[in-house]
Amino acid sequence: MTQSFNYLLVHGAWHGSWCWKSLILCLERLGHTVLAPDLPGHYKNPSDFKNITLKSYVDYIQNIVIELPDPVILVGHSMAGVVISQVAENMPEKVHRLVYVSGFIPENGGSLLDEEKKAATPTVAKAITINESEASISLPLHDTKTVSNLFYGNCSDETIKYSLSHLQKQPLLPFIGTVSISDQGFGRVPKLYIECLRDNAIIINDQRRMHSRVACDIITLDTDHSPFFSATDELAHHLLA
Repeated sequence: MTQSFNYLLVHGAWHGSWCWKSLILCLERLGHTVLAPDLPGHYKNPSDFKNITLKSYVDYIQNIVIELPDPVILVGHSMAGVVISQVAENMPEKVHRLVYVSGFIPENGGSLLDEEKKAATPTVAKAITINESEASISLPLHDTKTVSNLFYGNCSDETIKYSLSHLQKQPLLPFIGTVSISDQGFGRVPKLYIECLRDNAIIINDQRRMHSRVACDIITLDTDHSPFFSATDELAHHLLA
């Protein structure tokens, strides 16, 4: 190995740092520094959902990036693609590369909800329940078949059980927060998009619709929405490439 990197793994909606546990071990064994924080309101970082916005997520990640020595590789899964895009815009000099793991790539002035509305085949949107009074979005966790099919189609029964026991409600406001990105900031940071062919949460055509708008390298994995579980070694290999 010629260079050691600092990986900052940012989880997606309804998840937390727990989803990265296997990937962290892979990267650390190879000598890299890996951080996997819980976004505000998630897992071990509780907060009132009514106070959590997209800016809350972005500020939280930026404060971590500031403390890390260069070079920092930001890895965003699913929803977190929106978060890392704004972080890159705000501090492009600190980000060595953006990696989208079946992640949302927003347009300037757009939001995650805007991208979801463009989906050729709505999937997650059909399953969720929005509670505006508590500013939350819930999954039908009682319907384990539906949730497993969305996120963990190629995972082991043990992994599915573990994941379902950790999924939680999602703050609503980050889904509607808009980004402000430009060629001068976001556009100058190198990008890698990791496609997931069997993804039932963000289908492959929608992944390609989003990453076709930006200059980025493309890696295709024949797996589900959660390759950190279903294709850990392969994902780690491509993060190191």
